[in-house]
Amino acid sequence: MAVLFISPLCPDRPEYHTKALNRSGNNVLLGIANRLYEVLGDDVEFLCTPCVPSYPNGKFWIESKEDLLDNGGKLRFLPTLNVKIVKSKLWGIQSKRYIKEWAKRHKREERKVLIYNTYHPSVEDIYKACEETGSELYAILYDLGVPPKRLGLSKLTMLGYKMAERQAFKYIPQLTGRIVINENIVRDYAPKKDFLLVDGGINQHVSQMLFPLKESTNQKLVCVCAGMLWDQNGTRLILETLKQNLDLKVIVQFAGNGIDVPMIKEAAKTDDRIQYLGMLTLDKLFKVYEQADVLFNLRLEEEVDYHFPSKLLECLATGKHVISTPVAHAERDYGEYVSILKDRTASGLAYLLREVEAKDKFDLYEQGVKAREFMLRSRNWDIQTDRILDYMKVNR
Repeated sequence: MAVLFISPLCPDRPEYHTKALNRSGNNVLLGIANRLYEVLGDDVEFLCTPCVPSYPNGKFWIESKEDLLDNGGKLRFLPTLNVKIVKSKLWGIQSKRYIKEWAKRHKREERKVLIYNTYHPSVEDIYKACEETGSELYAILYDLGVPPKRLGLSKLTMLGYKMAERQAFKYIPQLTGRIVINENIVRDYAPKKDFLLVDGGINQHVSQMLFPLKESTNQKLVCVCAGMLWDQNGTRLILETLKQNLDLKVIVQFAGNGIDVPMIKEAAKTDDRIQYLGMLTLDKLFKVYEQADVLFNLRLEEEVDYHFPSKLLECLATGKHVISTPVAHAERDYGEYVSILKDRTASGLAYLLREVEAKDKFDLYEQGVKAREFMLRSRNWDIQTDRILDYMKVNR
């Protein structure tokens, strides 16, 4: 079996840490890619679309290059004119050409193309190339839907999302198989079609960073919000909660990039409970986690949610207490390990923070130990990727 994995995968190194990089999403890709290479060796190839902000926020031209995974897997990065919508189409044209060349090299084997989401490159281009070459097409569907209007994204950006959505509704039902992060995806995009639910996993990069757990000695509740810093991930809700509740005895540390960074920096000037730590490497981020009491996993949606924050799994693996919104199946599958924020208002979050603050610190420590054991036993990326490979082998 030959596998071609097309995705925005990149190594976890500072030169790849751009404002467009979603760290938790890249951890998903690294977990899957490393295991694919361990199992398949040179029978898997990786074609990558770089995560770089579109011009003029990023460079005008993205050059082609090659790099390696930590375990030796070769990554081929596609070049493009770095302009919104245009770059996706150019990546699609190049991907079609590459699929045809790859199919010729593996003409006597079962061929499986695996893509991550349907946007970059366009699923339409990938589907047509697979149809022409007789290759099967599977998609890991972790990011679908048009972003909420309140994020204030540009008209061009929103146009790109709407165009991509039309293609998603057309082609997702026609895929050979679907690996989904949320059952709502199949319900709305491909009703009655088969699927595999894989809501994330813990990769070696994360497990190697885990620290010994101990009972907290912090005088104030130290909370961390890390990842893509924008309203959809709760940044403005947290800031508003602090603004309305000056008596909250907490420290909130923000780490990452995103459109809300200027707002966070401005708020930190007048509220010493707020700290912005910048974009951190994984090892530095886990040093921050080690000193924390609470990790935020907030997902705020206006309408139907097609996501599941894979970061929740990373947070649970740290053994720190997690405050999470009840996104998708979070409460059903992980509720015993987290505090669920059902009232997604400043008063609701303040109430939950006070509730966590009142908990016995040893009880929080014990709960964290159980959460970590569960995650490492049942949600590591070796197990999850093996499930994906089994699904691809059976679903023919």
